[in-house]
Amino acid sequence: MPIIGIIASARPKAPAIPTAGYVAQGTSGINKFEFPSDTKTVMGVALSGNTQAVGWANGAVAGYFGAEYGTSTGLIDKYTQPSFTKSTLATTMGFATEGWGACSNNGTAAYWGGGYDNVEAPGNPKNVYKLLYSNDTRSIISSGTYGGNYKSGCSNGTTAGYLLRGSPSSGSTVDKITFSNDTMSTISATLSANVYSRAAFANGTTAGYWAGGQPGYVSTINKLTFSGETTSTLAATLSTVRHGASGYSNSGTAGYAAGGADAVPLSGIDKIAYSNDTRTTLSATLSTGLNFPGAFAV
Repeated sequence: MPIIGIIASARPKAPAIPTAGYVAQGTSGINKFEFPSDTKTVMGVALSGNTQAVGWANGAVAGYFGAEYGTSTGLIDKYTQPSFTKSTLATTMGFATEGWGACSNNGTAAYWGGGYDNVEAPGNPKNVYKLLYSNDTRSIISSGTYGGNYKSGCSNGTTAGYLLRGSPSSGSTVDKITFSNDTMSTISATLSANVYSRAAFANGTTAGYWAGGQPGYVSTINKLTFSGETTSTLAATLSTVRHGASGYSNSGTAGYAAGGADAVPLSGIDKIAYSNDTRTTLSATLSTGLNFPGAFAV
C-alpha cells in the first residue's frame, strides 16, 4: 500500500522589523544606533561621495542614501540587509541639487521630490520621482506642479506619503502622495509655521512628525495624525534649535532627530517617545557634527 506523504505548508514569516537607525553624510562612515539600546557604532562603509544626503528604507530589506551636493551628486547607494552590503544603483536621483524630501511605500517603491532651483542648481524641473524596489528603476509621477523645494517626508504605512514644502512662504504646507494610484494632492491642515529643513519621521500608521527648521532656527515639533490628517504642536521641543537634522524611526516606540546645525553642525540626537510625545536626548552622539545628513532605519 503506497505511503501518502503529508507536506506541511510553511507558515508565513512575520514581517521583519528594523533593528537600528543609520545616519550618514560624506565619507566619514555611517553611524549606526541599535534599537532599543541606542548604542552607537561607526560602520566600516561610507557613502560614495563627500555629500549631503537624503535617506529612506524599504522596510527592513534595504536602506538607501541619495547623494545631494558635493562629489558624486545624484548617486544612490543601497545597503541590503542583513549584511548591510553596499551597492550603487545604475539610476540616479534625477537632478543635481540638494534639499530632497523622501518617503517609502515599503515593499513597493520610494518617492522623492524637491531640491533647490537657484543659481547653484538652475532649471529644477520640479519632478516627483518614484523608485521601484523590484528592480531599482526610476520614473516620474509628477512634473512642474508639486516637486519644488521639499526638504523632508514620511509615510503612513503603505497608504500614503507626505512631503513638506521647503521655502519661507510655503514651509507649513504638506503634499500627499496616495500610493495606490500615485496621485498627488495638498492636505488642508498645515504645520505651525513656515519653516523648512526639518527632520521627519513617522510612527507606523499613526502619525508623522516634523522637528526643527529654519529660517530663524527653531526647536518646535509638529505632529500630523494620519487618521484625520490633523496637525498639532507638541509641548516637547528639541533640546536645541536646529535646522537640517534628519529623522529615523523605531516604529511603535520612538522617533529620532539627528544632527543638523544652528551656528555650527551638531552631533546630538533627540528622541521622541511615541507613547507620550516626550523628548529625551541620547547620551550617544554622531561621530562628528553633521548638517543635512541622511537617515533611515532597517
